[in-house]
Amino acid sequence: MIVDNWAPVKDISLLAKYNKPVKVVVCGVMGSINKDYLKLVRDTKGSLHLMEEDIYNLSELKEGESIKIHGVNYKLVKGEFVDMASKSI
Repeated sequence: MIVDNWAPVKDISLLAKYNKPVKVVVCGVMGSINKDYLKLVRDTKGSLHLMEEDIYNLSELKEGESIKIHGVNYKLVKGEFVDMASKSI
């Protein structure tokens, strides 16, 4: 799936019904990544692909653990990714 980082995921509510790994190629990343795409990748056990790096282990991230992606630290809090720089969900 090729996505624009600035476009929202319109059918995120349908995520629970999807059971195949989704490979997400994110375009337009300047700073943090749209957290809907992080959730999509984690929940489907897929992978995230940026120009500079590929992330394959988001599904292994446990509650309270952190990961650095594209220079930004994200922490998994209550099943959601929190950008530690802005402290927003």
